[in-house]
Amino acid sequence: MYRGFNLKFPEGKNLFTHSLVEGKKLYEQKESLVKSFLDNFKNINGRLDGSKLQANWFPPVKSDIFLSHTHKDKDQAIALSGLFPKIYFSLKLEVLAEMPFR
Repeated sequence: MYRGFNLKFPEGKNLFTHSLVEGKKLYEQKESLVKSFLDNFKNINGRLDGSKLQANWFPPVKSDIFLSHTHKDKDQAIALSGLFPKIYFSLKLEVLAEMPFR
């Protein structure tokens, strides 16, 4: 379910300006990390190679069910992966792991 919020910073306290400066530092650190990580997947023309990304992020797995989940539902997904072998002996459930730069 999606819900929008109209966020407003208090006026006259420099909270927005200070928060923006700090937020930009964090954003730039993560952006640099992501760009550095993605450099490993560029081809000779400097473009991203989708096959390399796919092979690294989604390696072949031997499973019957591949479960993607929201961060909020992470524990439930992991619990399901522990439950399936006990109830459905022949089914293996694979839970999508989080990306390394998050």
